[in-house]
Amino acid sequence: MNFHKQQDLFGQTNGNFNFNGSYTGLGFADFMLGKAFQYTELQNQYSPNYITHSANLYVSDNWKVSPKLTVTAGLAWDAFPHAFEEKDRVASFYLKLWDPSKAVKLDNSGRVIPGSGDL
Repeated sequence: MNFHKQQDLFGQTNGNFNFNGSYTGLGFADFMLGKAFQYTELQNQYSPNYITHSANLYVSDNWKVSPKLTVTAGLAWDAFPHAFEEKDRVASFYLKLWDPSKAVKLDNSGRVIPGSGDL
């Protein structure tokens, strides 16, 4: 059985102003004057589609103990493996798996040094 879950991620869709005191020397004074240092806003609200393939099994049996007593028993097993994103746009970072020796290196201008990193 296939399972799909559409879930909006929560981002700064309303925007964010930053007042750091660059105009008056005090962040609050800049705020009162409406002189923001920086404004950021999320351009697109991303809605990933998580997909998983699950399996299940159910068996049951009835046992007539006497004319007035019937025992019904069942056993269910469900497999619900890890979900993945439909277009592979969501990632997770596991700090315990990080190995700095395999990291990509950058030169002083911010360019990737060829051959560095374990890609």
